[in-house]
Amino acid sequence: MERNVGIVDSTIRTILGIIFLGIGFFSQLGTGPKIGAYAIGAIALATSFIRFCPLWKALGISTSEKGKSEGAENPVEKAAQQQDKTEEGQGKPAGH
Repeated sequence: MERNVGIVDSTIRTILGIIFLGIGFFSQLGTGPKIGAYAIGAIALATSFIRFCPLWKALGISTSEKGKSEGAENPVEKAAQQQDKTEEGQGKPAGH
């Protein structure tokens, strides 16, 4: 399994996981919301520790340095780079 979760992303997921698990444990919510908070917290912690997120993989996103260097980019950034390349080629006189 390739890593697609970077250090900053992993830290944020760890913090959010702890917060959601705390909400599930200490809140006076009903059963459904508690289970939801536990699930979100557990998923956030699991993806933080294994440094792989299936959703990021499906969307083609990688926040890890290794993934970025191998060409896995944010689709929005990739589209912007392609637009820049297209604009650079326009407006130049032929033969120059």
